[in-house]
Amino acid sequence: MDIDSLMDDELLPVLFTEASDELDDEEWCKAVGRAYHSVYDKLDDRDFVVNPPQMEKFAKVFRFFKKVAKNLGGKMRPIDISPKERCCGITMRIPAFDIWGDDIREFCDAASELSALGFYPVNDRCIDVSTNVPDVFIHKDELK
Repeated sequence: MDIDSLMDDELLPVLFTEASDELDDEEWCKAVGRAYHSVYDKLDDRDFVVNPPQMEKFAKVFRFFKKVAKNLGGKMRPIDISPKERCCGITMRIPAFDIWGDDIREFCDAASELSALGFYPVNDRCIDVSTNVPDVFIHKDELK
């Protein structure tokens, strides 16, 4: 199959047919990425609005991690918001992830709202803790 001969709007459906078996894994992943970016690039942030229930969850997550960062001598990283990505996440940089007592229950409650949680070492002997809350923004057409 010649992926490059397909129009971007034809690409994604073709990738889930038997014809895609001709592609090796790397070619298939590149084609999926190209199809994804073709769709994503056509989206406009202005077409998305806040999804109140999910924004409440994001606010709860933000408040908890802000408190943890402050208590551990860390700091919150700047938040980049792109509504067309639909999700929102935060990252805090702390010297160590150390919670105890009632904060454990609060952490579990906040973590239950996440679609992703990552711990990443950084060069200054700290760690970045990154989170993601899904569907904080929804397309205007999804409003009921």
